[in-house]
Amino acid sequence: MPYTYTPNTPNSSDPMNVTQPLILENFQAIQELIAINHVGFNVPGIGYHNQVQMPNTVAPSTPEPSGITMFTKATGSPNPSEIFGQYPSGNIFQISGAPVVNSGTGFIQFSSGIIFKWGTATSPSGATQYVFVYPSGSGIPAFTVGVPFVQVTYNTTGANVASPNLAVVYSQVNQFQYNNYLNNVPSTQFPMPSVNWFAIGF
Repeated sequence: MPYTYTPNTPNSSDPMNVTQPLILENFQAIQELIAINHVGFNVPGIGYHNQVQMPNTVAPSTPEPSGITMFTKATGSPNPSEIFGQYPSGNIFQISGAPVVNSGTGFIQFSSGIIFKWGTATSPSGATQYVFVYPSGSGIPAFTVGVPFVQVTYNTTGANVASPNLAVVYSQVNQFQYNNYLNNVPSTQFPMPSVNWFAIGF
């Protein structure tokens, strides 16, 4: 049962027979509090946490100059909530969660702020230009600066030919999109190139 904690009990003028039930209930309230996520009294491990549960918060308190604040907030997708940290400067960084957008495209953000994003796609037959779009949306950090690396492979089934010598030219559109120009594409011998890309940024 939930106990009621009564602060400032006992006062110096309070009769013992009046404050004794209040003092007892205060101790029961403290024991009830400790029992949530903590190792209980009079057992090995007293003083430690069994687990940590945090309700979501929108505006965490600013930490002391030499510390950080850790909190959870609702993100909606792909997980209901994630764990975040906040520096004394007010900058917030995500600690938990490396969601995968789909089976071939995804991202991960490290606590340092570094972001990895990756993906794969097949360009149209004979194409010399492919535009790939970084994963974006709710809960997905956008690049301020991102540098992609692209690997292009070809389906050579039934063709006894070597992989072509490609020249890849990058053209950044914005923090969400990158143009990838593939030069020297022999479309007749290699009709369906697969574009696999990996980007690193912050």
